[in-house]
Amino acid sequence: MGELLLEKTVKSALLVADEVLIVGKGVKPKEFKGAKWIVEPFTGYSPLYGILTALKEARGERVLILPGDCPLIRTEVLRLLTEKEPPAFIERNYLFAVLKKENFPLVEEMVREGVHRVRELHRRLKSREIKVKEVKLFDFKGVSFTNLNYFDEYRNLFLGREDEKANGRGAD
Repeated sequence: MGELLLEKTVKSALLVADEVLIVGKGVKPKEFKGAKWIVEPFTGYSPLYGILTALKEARGERVLILPGDCPLIRTEVLRLLTEKEPPAFIERNYLFAVLKKENFPLVEEMVREGVHRVRELHRRLKSREIKVKEVKLFDFKGVSFTNLNYFDEYRNLFLGREDEKANGRGAD
């Protein structure tokens, strides 16, 4: 059996982060060397649930946030992100962010209020926006932000038949 797309994202994160937490629902699909699987304690679906869980469980003060469906993320892009003072996010890609553990109460409050937009989280935090042109120094085509959830999307991307789903932006 081949490598899971999530595994590629984890391997990239391990190159720049001291701790890698994978927040998901249900049973972990496999063991991820160097990473810890955490079951999200919420029944619904919201990117803020994963962010809240990661901030609660993280040991460090700075927390790198990534979607799990970005196996083409470039290590240089992650380094750029982790070198920024949190909170910060990459322009138009709100789930590619670095936050502070102390942001937990605000995220918790937003979840209680039923506000689930990551863009709103960054607005409330007054997060720094890292411009895409800065990222293009390391990733000219922007493939780091390509959402790939299924192997067919991955294969089609490299065969030149880019699927609509495989060219999404981060959740807002």
